Amino acid sequence: FQTNNFPPDLNALAQASPPYISSSLADANASNPKDGYYYTYTLVDNTGFSVIARPSRWQVTGSRCFSADQTGRVLYCNTGANCNPNLDF
Repeated sequence: FQTNNFPPDLNALAQASPPYISSSLADANASNPKDGYYYTYTLVDNTGFSVIARPSRWQVTGSRCFSADQTGRVLYCNTGANCNPNLDF
């Protein structure tokens, strides 16, 4: 990926050569979690991204949500299953 060009989705990271992440992480969703979490990746106008990890079963597989962005900032919140670490930290 070129500078300031981010992948369109997590699958692009899994399909790179060599892969940056596992395909099981790229495919994780609410009904098919990876290690108890599912992930939502959002591309922001090719200038940035946000990825949010949420527990698949609140208070069972986890009690915090996490987010990261292109700056390397990692946030968490523990305000509920649908918390948004970008807003609720």
